Amino acid sequence: MIGLFLPALLRFLVFDAVWSAPNGDLCRAPGAGACWAFIGQKLPYFTYGSYPLAERWRVDVTLIIGAGLIVWLLWLDASRRLTAAILFFGVYPILSFILLHGAPWAGLPRVDSDLWGGIFVSLLVAIVGIVVSLPLGNSPRARASFGLARAQHRLRELHRDRARRPDDHGPVHG
Repeated sequence: MIGLFLPALLRFLVFDAVWSAPNGDLCRAPGAGACWAFIGQKLPYFTYGSYPLAERWRVDVTLIIGAGLIVWLLWLDASRRLTAAILFFGVYPILSFILLHGAPWAGLPRVDSDLWGGIFVSLLVAIVGIVVSLPLGNSPRARASFGLARAQHRLRELHRDRARRPDDHGPVHG
């Protein structure tokens, strides 16, 4: 399957690609492949959205801290992983909000969330989703509800099995 698409994909992405262009005309020419000149020109926007240029260091610091904490948590032989978990699940979300949104009391100008965008917002949403869902998914209540769902499934299967045997339990229903 890959053999069918790989030549065309390579032709589009590499061989027929436009690597540099003074404007978009070369990218729109017939037979032109991927417009890497455009991607290179717009990469900062794809990464940061409309986040103010002078404040983009805050996004970088937030992502670097998050990546460091994730590596620390996933490194099985690392010492003090409990500290890493507390920092990642407790301190990091608050620190990220302060860094990204701003805190005049800390000398960080406020940046409205409508200026946030790009890859960093996708990563932020993913990280927040993981941070919130992991503790909730591992809670005793979540495990209990999973157990309840499993019991309900077993009861349905038992009912279906009995309904299939008319000689033991009366006529077949539905």
